Amino acid sequence: MKQLVGRLAGQVIDVPFSATEAAQINGTAVRATDDEVLAAGHALNPEIVPADRMTLPAGYSLEPTEVGGFDLFDAARLRLNQEPHPNIADAISA
Repeated sequence: MKQLVGRLAGQVIDVPFSATEAAQINGTAVRATDDEVLAAGHALNPEIVPADRMTLPAGYSLEPTEVGGFDLFDAARLRLNQEPHPNIADAISA
């Protein structure tokens, strides 16, 4: 998806479909074109990860950081990590 607002505005980022769908509904992101995806260095057909590995507990969320990686937040919006997780799978497994 292509971020429209925030720290990553204008950048194409790779996030789970559910996050992309929510961001589009909120108006904070749009679907990136194939050319934008390739220019950002992402694959057009990324590896499909089983849903059970990509599921956060209810209320938890991930946000990309300015320096790369992801921060994990609980339902009260408290950041649960000191250093950014390098990827989504690592953040979810935490």
